[in-house]
Amino acid sequence: MKYVFCALTGLLLFAAPVFAYSDRVDASAREIYDAALASFEKEGIYKADAERYSLTTKWIYKTIRRDRKRRFVPTLMKETVDIRYQMKINIEPGPNYSEVSVIGWFEEKLTDGHPMQPWRSSPSDKEFYFKEREAFFKLLGIIEQNKKAAPAPISPAVPAA
Repeated sequence: MKYVFCALTGLLLFAAPVFAYSDRVDASAREIYDAALASFEKEGIYKADAERYSLTTKWIYKTIRRDRKRRFVPTLMKETVDIRYQMKINIEPGPNYSEVSVIGWFEEKLTDGHPMQPWRSSPSDKEFYFKEREAFFKLLGIIEQNKKAAPAPISPAVPAA
């Protein structure tokens, strides 16, 4: 029992948290998957699996300027950081809806640092959560456009009495 408690405590303390933006969408998994392909066409798709309804984008690169607290002297410093991120979309089909989750991997390195410095995992930040949320709502926008563009079903004409 003691070992199980220690293992669970260690797992909770040292496991890297995986955050994702997820929600239920009132559409078929195939419809959402097709919209996701169109949504990430500009960024590029690294990997797509039509059978499992999942896809991963290529790395997207940005440069941002942010504030950072110094370790030993409590002052704010501005730094320029190169960020790259990759989005993975997972779609789980349900009976009347589909569960869609957007998971982002974020890595960073200092812009002014050594050119051969490795990319390191970026700490979770509000801005990155909003990137996942933005990707999700972009996907919803394309689904809505596709539904509006689809022809409406024609009901049979009933003769007037």
